[in-house]
Amino acid sequence: MYLPNSLEPYLVNATNAVYNSNRGYYIADCDISKAAKLVLNIGGEGDTTSSATKQLVISAADYVAYERSYDYCYLTAVFLSESMDKLDMNFQFMDNHCLAYNIKDKTIGIADSKTLINSTK
Repeated sequence: MYLPNSLEPYLVNATNAVYNSNRGYYIADCDISKAAKLVLNIGGEGDTTSSATKQLVISAADYVAYERSYDYCYLTAVFLSESMDKLDMNFQFMDNHCLAYNIKDKTIGIADSKTLINSTK
């Protein structure tokens, strides 16, 4: 998952993750039920109050992964510089959500999948 740097503290705080400089990423608690959900407002550029703005709720199951070999969990998010205004979701997110693309209207729809993954292991 690629996210702007500005979202880093929110994911870290939601999971109480701790940065591991030896591994180069954040280590998180594998009990993702303890993590807070994050709400992203998606809509018109610079306008979060528009009726076109929608909320995307993501849970730790969307961005925390389990490393079997070493028995720990980590944040799968990669934080990009502010100049790279990008939101790129990973496979975990895609496993938990359904996406619909409307090419003609240049819109996308996002919904929860029928069977949510709520465990990292």
